[in-house]
Amino acid sequence: SAGFVAALVIDAASGSLNSKAEQRAKQLTALLTALGPTFIKAGQSASIRSDLLPPTYITGLTALQDQVPPFSAKEAEAILDEELGEMARKRLFGSAGLPARPVAAASLGQVYKTKLLSGTPVAVKVQRPGMLDIIALDMHLIRDYGAPIGKLFGVPGDLAGTAEEWAKGFVAELDYAREAANAAQFSEDLKGTPLEGKVFAPPVVADASTKRVLTTEWVDGERLDKSSVAAD
Repeated sequence: SAGFVAALVIDAASGSLNSKAEQRAKQLTALLTALGPTFIKAGQSASIRSDLLPPTYITGLTALQDQVPPFSAKEAEAILDEELGEMARKRLFGSAGLPARPVAAASLGQVYKTKLLSGTPVAVKVQRPGMLDIIALDMHLIRDYGAPIGKLFGVPGDLAGTAEEWAKGFVAELDYAREAANAAQFSEDLKGTPLEGKVFAPPVVADASTKRVLTTEWVDGERLDKSSVAAD
């Protein structure tokens, strides 16, 4: 990280901030990935803030949406056991364990496609280990060190305040029980509207969900930004 900051200082001194922006954006993306989940999440949040960053950096940071390293299935199963209990996990999912690799890995958790013992295909989202402590430390670093450095290079806005809001949002996202309740409320609110049957949240499997594990019925689909379905 010190090397990246030093490179920016040299660019600023030599008047090459713009000409080297694409190169630095790629380096920043790689740096945030290496620093871990909170910095990845912060980068994802920053990637939609065109008021804070120039377009070249916005484009570079969007790569963080898809390039998050997963944690091991062994760690994920340990979290399942902590949250559900080993006996409950085996009763729900059997003794085979989770697949070796997730179908998707995000900054705060990752998703596995598996089946309940009943045969129902499900998506199991498991939170990354130790995320609350990681977020607390990392947001302290971003707020108290990253924000002043950003100010030094003329990044506009209240960077410390933005970091505080990010921290609140990240912590809220760690509560999968709240997410499950929101999904149920979302589906309930759509009943009787023109969107009923077209837009929905996958049903939550309550017996296999906690604050750090969220299990829903599996739904095949595609990302909205890559969807080929025409809007009605």
